[in-house]
Amino acid sequence: MQQIFIDKPLEINDIYEFDEPKAHHLMHVLRMAKGTKVRLVHERAYLASIDYIDGKVIAKVEAVDANDNELHCNLILVQAMIKKEKWELVLQKASELGCTMIVPLISKRTIIDDKRFNDKRARYEKILLEAAQQCKRNQVPQLMDPINLKDLNIYGDLKLVAYEAFNQKASKIHELWQHQKNVVIVIGPEGGFEPQEITMLQAKGYNCVSLGKRILRSETASIYALSVIGELSE
Repeated sequence: MQQIFIDKPLEINDIYEFDEPKAHHLMHVLRMAKGTKVRLVHERAYLASIDYIDGKVIAKVEAVDANDNELHCNLILVQAMIKKEKWELVLQKASELGCTMIVPLISKRTIIDDKRFNDKRARYEKILLEAAQQCKRNQVPQLMDPINLKDLNIYGDLKLVAYEAFNQKASKIHELWQHQKNVVIVIGPEGGFEPQEITMLQAKGYNCVSLGKRILRSETASIYALSVIGELSE
């Protein structure tokens, strides 16, 4: 069943008219037949059927969909900015894996210029939207503006940073897991964090965690960590 995020709440028997881009996609790309069932989402989900009237594409709401496909925690990914293809992969997978917010991070070893971020924001948000629709999520992750590590100030019941060179025995994520409601995971850039940055994060309440014996690429570390947290949450 096709899922579509919409711009307003609905009630049973309401008629929703799609804007021109969505109407074109439904009619000419997906070639949806009259009566096709779709899932409309705005804060909650609705089951509706497609109809074509006077050249317009509409959907009539038939029921509320009680299925909630979100994690049982608010999951925030603080991801150091990495190269384009890898960054877009992280956005896609973070949306699929249940993130509620993604915070692009600028650290000392970040090599990506953040000045063009807003020029690409529409593309990034489209990636998040399409991934959330494909996974039948009830919300699209919020994409924040890039932030410097020293300015990072996000509330979390559990705050984690993946660090491959921790000089003490690092915890595993499951060892710190107590079904916390708000979870923040920080992932570094291609070159990793500098020791001083880890010290700064620890002062902000972040726990160093190990993602295993192998040194992972930044994008792999994000996907791995989010998958572990998602499994623990569900």
